[in-house]
Amino acid sequence: MIAEAEHPYGNVEKRINYSNKCLKETFEMLAKADNGTLENILLHGNMPHASELAGYQYNGYSTWWLTKPLRMAKFTKGFISLKNGRVGVYNLKIKMNALEAEWVPKMVRRYEKRVNGIGRDADVYSIIHFGYGDVYPAEEDMYDNIYQNSMLINYGLNPENSKHPVRNFRDYLVCAVGNDPRVLVGKSYTVMWKEGVLPFKNRRFKNLYIANGALRAIPNFFVLILAEESYKEFENFFSKPYKQTTRRDK
Repeated sequence: MIAEAEHPYGNVEKRINYSNKCLKETFEMLAKADNGTLENILLHGNMPHASELAGYQYNGYSTWWLTKPLRMAKFTKGFISLKNGRVGVYNLKIKMNALEAEWVPKMVRRYEKRVNGIGRDADVYSIIHFGYGDVYPAEEDMYDNIYQNSMLINYGLNPENSKHPVRNFRDYLVCAVGNDPRVLVGKSYTVMWKEGVLPFKNRRFKNLYIANGALRAIPNFFVLILAEESYKEFENFFSKPYKQTTRRDK
């Protein structure tokens, strides 16, 4: 536990017990926190290692007021190890219910007919998944690096997202406390204009920022809590070659 004098965001830690038993209470408290508290955590929090996230799913909750009437406040992110040491993330749609209630995945039904007279016709249900992103330190990205102490999820690289609005999202992640990756605080921005459009190189404002002429806006805070192992079968959604990258060479 971080000593009180070293804690960068005031008395938050005094009200939270960070033992294994209280992870859920920690998560729920941060899900109800104000934007100022969450912003402070983003500014001073430690970056989770991608290797620690890989292989696990996290249940998430968005604090943005608009996600509740849209029934999108709850979601799940799964992190998986890919080839060449890369780490990817996928998203699952979750049924909207109370914050304290269980995370129940939304399902899609499709009708499968029997093949060559074998078996029988049946309704098959599968989990709705979308949004396949690349996970790497924000400081390695040419544009989306406003929180250089964070891990970035870039949804703009994977061709699987080319026709989905999620391609314009960029997520930043830090550990809620210390180096513990079991509860994370995140902030998502939306790409409004791509690089080189605006005449400013780097400008930061309250609800938007400009990096090398690229505009990012509509910030949205969210909180994640470790849930279970991720689904390795989603590796197939990262197999198409990327046409471009904004990640700097190491």
